[in-house]
Amino acid sequence: QIYLATWQPCLRQCLRGKDDLVKRYGQLAVITGGSDGIGRQYALFLAERGFKIVVVAMQDDKLAGIKQELKSKFRVEVRTIPVDFSKGFELKDHIEKQISSLDIG
Repeated sequence: QIYLATWQPCLRQCLRGKDDLVKRYGQLAVITGGSDGIGRQYALFLAERGFKIVVVAMQDDKLAGIKQELKSKFRVEVRTIPVDFSKGFELKDHIEKQISSLDIG
């Protein structure tokens, strides 16, 4: 918790100008490892700024939790993609198929 709390001011400084982030980068952000740790913090940060979020992570229960949290707190569109990255490059096609039609920032 302390480690993540120290990153938040840095993250805010690096991505300040929240009003034009969506305009500058597009409406959608794909976040790998977004159900926990720093990835989760990115998901919260970007959802707060109005991004639609795609969270790619391994555990279904954590994916469901972050999806519900983002939708209820920020009223943004959220998709989840359960993926076990230990399976290597064979997942590349699966992930690309899931996000190929999306306008990713």
